[in-house]
Amino acid sequence: MDARDAVQTCVLSKQWKELWKSMTSFSIKSKFRRVIDFNKFVSQFLSRRDGSISFSRVHIVLYRFSQIKKLNRIITYGALHDVQQMTLHFCFYMFDSKFPSFNLPCSSLVYLHLTHKHFFRPVLKFPNSLLLPVLKVLHLENLCFSASYGDYADPFSCYNLLHTLILKDCSLCRFDTKELLISNSNLSTLSLHHMNRKPYKFFLSTPILSFLTMTGQSYFCNLSLENIKVGSWLKQFSNVKELTLPDAAVTFLLEVLHLFMFLKHNLVETQIAFFPKLESLKVIKDIYSDEAVNTMVQYLHKNSPLVRVYVINR
Repeated sequence: MDARDAVQTCVLSKQWKELWKSMTSFSIKSKFRRVIDFNKFVSQFLSRRDGSISFSRVHIVLYRFSQIKKLNRIITYGALHDVQQMTLHFCFYMFDSKFPSFNLPCSSLVYLHLTHKHFFRPVLKFPNSLLLPVLKVLHLENLCFSASYGDYADPFSCYNLLHTLILKDCSLCRFDTKELLISNSNLSTLSLHHMNRKPYKFFLSTPILSFLTMTGQSYFCNLSLENIKVGSWLKQFSNVKELTLPDAAVTFLLEVLHLFMFLKHNLVETQIAFFPKLESLKVIKDIYSDEAVNTMVQYLHKNSPLVRVYVINR
């Protein structure tokens, strides 16, 4: 329930007068007439609620830059009151210097969803590390990544318990970063959604990856086989159980497989299985022919007999 609506229920009954103070969640859209009204409401809500009760869930949509200071207070309050899930949407132009403050170690947060809804290219930088020791699910939309070491970004290796990573419309910072390294020894689910953005190079170091979803043709249109160590690249798929790809990616995978076998063997007849644990392949059909998809289906049915293939027309 929206926090303002919850507080207003105190006028409906004497028995409800103090009920809102025991809320375990805080959900609000900052469409107040004046900034001062939003700031005043947040201050009074946090100071009057029962501090002995955990603050498990926070969902905030901000429309004004001037509300960031109060957001930082909410984050700090949540860190001190066992917050577990946090969703933050920023609907205005915001620089990385004003990134939400996670100065206190948030030892209870397991789910974090950050969205920067802005028409221009991503300018809000996701920090190379946050004090989130038990984070398990990370969902980022329209953010950019800066270099961690040398000229590549490595923003996810510090989260030892992270098992699900979702990136949508994210990019690399324009000047200081050339490649994105997705490195995490515990990551099992990875979703990459790349729509209408300039493609960038990325590398995977995810030894137990089980579920992989990639949408957006730009991930594959400019990917060069000459820059790939084919054998080690294919090993990234050895534990994948579910795979969702655009048909351009299927074409690319076939080229990789052919290259690995030096074009000396018929792909369909080979006994080499590069997807030994694959159970489900979903292909998103767009502009490519059926030939590549059919070839891949034949290969999987012969080398991964348990796989189910679904073709989805866009």
